[in-house]
Amino acid sequence: MKLRMLSAIFIASQLLGQTLQKGDSYHYNVYFEDLIKLGEANLSVIGEERMGGFETFHLKFSIRTSSLGDKIYKIRNSVESWIKKEDYTVLKQIKKSREKNFKRDFTTEVLENKAISNSKEFLVPDKIFDPYSLILTLQNLYNISIPDPDKGLINQEKKNEIYFDILDGSKIRKLSLINGGVDIIRTPLGKFDAVTFKPKNPLKNGDMEISYGYYENRLVPIKISLALNSGVVVMKIKRVER
Repeated sequence: MKLRMLSAIFIASQLLGQTLQKGDSYHYNVYFEDLIKLGEANLSVIGEERMGGFETFHLKFSIRTSSLGDKIYKIRNSVESWIKKEDYTVLKQIKKSREKNFKRDFTTEVLENKAISNSKEFLVPDKIFDPYSLILTLQNLYNISIPDPDKGLINQEKKNEIYFDILDGSKIRKLSLINGGVDIIRTPLGKFDAVTFKPKNPLKNGDMEISYGYYENRLVPIKISLALNSGVVVMKIKRVER
């Protein structure tokens, strides 16, 4: 137990200071409610570009169900985002949603405190993030304190909560996360000691839960749970490319 606790502290202490790299690609198996395999998902850093006077990372997230998964809950979703290298806030987002009979596309651009999405203008906070690129940048943004192992990792860390303003097409959502501590998570790529960030309350539509573990001496998102309109899909890492 003490060894697990020390491992958890090491993981938490290393979450800060990670950087994105062009070419990073994370491949996942997708499950419905963590039980039935639905298809596959991919999260990649596909380029570095200059946009609106800023140096950016260009990221893409996609999720697609198989022919069997289509019969259960058909998904053909993709999100491309351009985020500033300096603070990981979003400058542009192209979102294509296809869930069962639901279909909606958005192209949104952010300029200071104003955003334009499909010709609709609205105000945005000073710092607004893309939810899927947040998966790869959360470790740079979460203010983690190293707990005293004698007091217990999970209980102490659960006191820390952080809030993000999230760009979701033409809407702004609030996302709050706590550090839920360390646990063993099994994936197609193997078994990991992982630290999990999750909402304080049960997942609702638009929420996510992210678990990080070490693979080849680098911290990667090994499990992601996304709440959709009709339930929760769980993505478990099967391959990492860089």
